[in-house]
Amino acid sequence: MTSARDAGRSAARRGQAWQRECAAAARLWFPAADHVGRFPAPGAGDLTGVGDRIIECTVQPMGNLAAKLRQAESDAVRAEFGEFYVVKKAPGERPERAYAITRAGALWPLLARLDRLEGMLDEANAELLEARR
Repeated sequence: MTSARDAGRSAARRGQAWQRECAAAARLWFPAADHVGRFPAPGAGDLTGVGDRIIECTVQPMGNLAAKLRQAESDAVRAEFGEFYVVKKAPGERPERAYAITRAGALWPLLARLDRLEGMLDEANAELLEARR
């Protein structure tokens, strides 16, 4: 019979493994990305080296995501970061296929900034092409 203590250890091991997988996937874009380990500093998030954002990685059931998102948001406020995410493992999938969750109020400004940057890049490319003529 499995005790509650054994079940807790098993869940912790799964969570740590997921953090390591997420950190490895994040290293494609953030070379210094790493997971914080078993005893993270309060308010640090699960990944480090990913810029000024809080990222919580979880294998918890979908019903627990609201609490994880509140934790990430609270950590972001304490750290004075504007971005916070929960990366929820999708069953049988790689980290790139996980669910990334944040609040719409955090998402909209990021999408607007991306659109502005893409517009600036388009303008710069057009100017470069015109200068070459």
